[in-house]
Amino acid sequence: MDHMPAIPMGSMPAISRDPFLAARLSRRLPRESARQAQAFLGEIDQAGAELDALSFEANAHPPTLRTHDRFGEPLHDVIHHPSYQQLEDFAYGRFGIVSMLYDPPERRRWGGHARTISAAGSLAFGRYEQGVLCPLAMTDGAGQVLAAYGDGVLRDRYLPRLGARGSGRYTAMMFLTERQGGSDVGAIDSRAQRDGDAWRLHGEKWFASNAGGDLALVLARPDGARSGTRGLGLFAVPRTLPDHGRNTFQIRRLKDKLGTRSLATGEIELAGAKGFLVGQLDAGWKQMAHMVNLSRLYNGLAAVAIMSRAFAEALAWAEGRQAFGRTIARYPMVADTLDALAAELDGAQALAFEVVGRFERIEEGANDATERALLRILTPVLKLFTAKRAIWSASEAIEMLGGNGYVEDFRLSCFYRDAQVLPIWEGTTNILVLDTFRAVEKESAHEPLFDLMRANLSRSPDRYLGERLAEHTDELESALAGLRGLEGDDWTVPARQWVFKLAPALEACLLLGEAGLAMDPDRESLVAHARRLVDAHLEGWTAMGLLARPQAIRR
Repeated sequence: MDHMPAIPMGSMPAISRDPFLAARLSRRLPRESARQAQAFLGEIDQAGAELDALSFEANAHPPTLRTHDRFGEPLHDVIHHPSYQQLEDFAYGRFGIVSMLYDPPERRRWGGHARTISAAGSLAFGRYEQGVLCPLAMTDGAGQVLAAYGDGVLRDRYLPRLGARGSGRYTAMMFLTERQGGSDVGAIDSRAQRDGDAWRLHGEKWFASNAGGDLALVLARPDGARSGTRGLGLFAVPRTLPDHGRNTFQIRRLKDKLGTRSLATGEIELAGAKGFLVGQLDAGWKQMAHMVNLSRLYNGLAAVAIMSRAFAEALAWAEGRQAFGRTIARYPMVADTLDALAAELDGAQALAFEVVGRFERIEEGANDATERALLRILTPVLKLFTAKRAIWSASEAIEMLGGNGYVEDFRLSCFYRDAQVLPIWEGTTNILVLDTFRAVEKESAHEPLFDLMRANLSRSPDRYLGERLAEHTDELESALAGLRGLEGDDWTVPARQWVFKLAPALEACLLLGEAGLAMDPDRESLVAHARRLVDAHLEGWTAMGLLARPQAIRR
C-alpha cells in the first residue's frame, strides 16, 4: 500500500466493537437469533483493522472513469482502486449483508430475523467504510422493488444476481435525480419510448451513485404520459443486456465530492438505453418509493455507524491522553462530552432498530395497517434526526482529538465529510418534515406513534423521568393539533421544529422502554441516556412556545 494504515493496528480493539449494539440485539431478538447475531458481528469486528486500512486506501484513491478503449470505442467504465473492490468482497461476499436477505437458504438460517441481523451488519461495517453502504442499500432496494413489482422474467433474471455473494453478483444503481428535478420528482423529463417488448430511454440523470454498478432502476416519462409523479414509469436498465451486448447509457463524468470519495457518483446520459418495464406503467414513483424508503433506513444506519465510530474514537483518546498530570477523561467537561456522545448514539441506535423491526415484521408477512403507518412516520424521522446528529458527533470527536482529529491519518476527518451527505441523500431535512406530516394527514400515523411512546413509558423503571417524558409527549400531541390548524404554509417552519422535538422524545421513550426489560448496569445506562436526551433537547420546551415562533420571512 502507498500509505500507512489509518489506525495503528494496536489501537483497533479499543474502537472495534459498538458498546450498545450487542445488548440491544439481545433485548430485541430471541436467544438463538441473538447468539447468531453476536457471532456474525464478531466476524466483522475481527476484520476491523483490515477494513479500516482498506477504507483509508479507497478514500485516498477515488474511482476514475475510462470513457474509451485504445481503439476509441466507448466504454464508460468506472475503475475502482483494488482496496474498494476488496471492501465490496467483504460486504457482499464474506459477510453476505445482502445475500442473507435474498438467498432462500441463507434467509431461513436467520430464523425470521435476517433484516435485523443484516442491519446490524451494515452498521458494524459502516464504522469502517461508508462508501460501500450506498451500493448495499441500492442493491437491497432494487431487490425489494423487483421482488414486489417485477414480472417473472425480471425476477428470475436479476434477483439471484442481486443476492449473490461471489462471481456473477450484481450491484444496483438508482437513476432518479435530474438537474431540474431533485426533491421535485414530478419535474423529471427523461423520456421512455416503447421498443418492442422493451423501452428506449432518453435524458440525463444528474446524481447517480454507484455509477459503475450493474443494474439501474430508472424513472422516466413514457411518451404521452401525464405530467407529475403519476406519469412516471419505472424501468430496469442493465449495463449488460440479456444478449450480452453493452447497453448504451453513458457516464459523462464522475463527481468530485466532499465525502464518500471511495464511491463513484456520476452524471448519466441515457442515450437510448434499453430498459424493461417494472410493474405498472403509471406507478413508477409509487414503486420506486419502496427503494427510497429502504435507502432512508440505510441512511439512518450509516449515521448511527458514524456516531458509534466518533464515540469510540473520542473515548479511546480521552482514556489514553495525558494532559496536566492526568488522563483527560478525568476532567469534568471531557467526561460530559463523552456522556453526550454516548447518549446521542444510544438513542439513535434505539430508534434505528425500532424502524428495522417494523421493516422486518412487514417483510415477514405482518400485513397490519398500524405497522405500516408507524413505518411510514418513523422512517423520515429517523433519517432526518440521525443525519444531523452524526455531523455533530463527528465534529465533537474531532475536537476531542484536537489537531490529530483534523489530520487525515486519524480517519475522523473522513467520517466528518462522509456525514455531510446524510442530510441530503434520499430527501433533505425539509422534504422529510413534509413526508412526516404527509403520514400524519394521510394515514393518521401520529396516533399509533403516540401510543408507541406511551407504551414504552409504561415500562420505565424511573418514575420521575417517565412522568417528565409523558408531559413532553402531551405537549407534542397538543402542538401537532395546533400546527394542523394553521393556514397556508404557516405551519411548515414550526413543523420542522416540532419534528426536532419529537425525535429525541421518541428516542428517550424507547430507551426507557428498553430499560424496563434490561438488567443492571444496562438499565442504569439506558435511563441516564434518556435523561440526557431530555435535558439536552426538551428542557423548557412547550407547545405554545413552538406555535408562537415567528414565521418564515416572506419575500
